[in-house]
Amino acid sequence: MEDQSSQRVTDILKSVERVNRGLRKLFQKTAADLDLTAPQLMLLSIIASKKEVTQKQLGIEIQIPKSTLSQTIDALVQRELLERYPVEGNRREMQLVLSKQGKTLIDSIHEQKGSYYTVLKEAVDGLSEQKANLLLSSLSQIALFLEEEMKE
Repeated sequence: MEDQSSQRVTDILKSVERVNRGLRKLFQKTAADLDLTAPQLMLLSIIASKKEVTQKQLGIEIQIPKSTLSQTIDALVQRELLERYPVEGNRREMQLVLSKQGKTLIDSIHEQKGSYYTVLKEAVDGLSEQKANLLLSSLSQIALFLEEEMKE
């Protein structure tokens, strides 16, 4: 029984690694096609999913050095893809939102053939609704378990 369980874990790790590698390559290609770095695209994608976020919250979520985060944000503001302004009541904290150009760029990724988003969407659309729901539920359960383990 233990051998079967160990093999299942090994197979899952290999599958997750393959998916991760493929998504990372697609993500890097999408970023390069848009003349962005992968960290820049990652920040834009995260901010798009949240509508607005503080720089501090973003730093906690993506766990990159503060200097790298600041440089990445500066570059996106300079390209007019991102806007930042002081948080009301705390002028030292900065709120980040996509600019109109940033929103347009993210929308274009959702339509761009071969982008990480459209390729993943095609893969998920190829699953039955039941399989897609099971996949989402399983991945969420594993992620929650890992997050809880990291707290200890």
